[in-house]
Amino acid sequence: MNGKITDDVYSIAWLLTNWAIHRYDLHTTGEVFIAITIIMLDRSGHSPTVSELAKITGIPKTTVSRHLGKQLAEGYVKECIDPIDRRRRLLKPTLKATKERQWQIKGLRNFNCQLQKIDQNRRQSNDSEKRLLEILLKATSDII
Repeated sequence: MNGKITDDVYSIAWLLTNWAIHRYDLHTTGEVFIAITIIMLDRSGHSPTVSELAKITGIPKTTVSRHLGKQLAEGYVKECIDPIDRRRRLLKPTLKATKERQWQIKGLRNFNCQLQKIDQNRRQSNDSEKRLLEILLKATSDII
């Protein structure tokens, strides 16, 4: 692979990592889960329970509970009593979560623009480089 394109992709990967680290206090794994949860809650229109989130993500319920505890404390998620089954607690995004999602999408769009610039500058690159850029461009466009 061409050294320049490798450097560009590597730089962008570190940019995203640093973006998450600085935004979310050095705990990217849990905080990525927070971002995914916020997006899922906001976009799906479904208010899951902790058990449903554990099943959907494949993450143990205790880990989900720990991360959600932080989300609740930071005001990203609120618990509401299920009107059908008062024993269940439904998770819903807050206004703060919606604003965070908008911030994340803006960052991802900027990232996507950088990838497109790299792609435009590397039209003459070899097939493996082009394929990598196609994958990255598709991944970011699917997210936003």
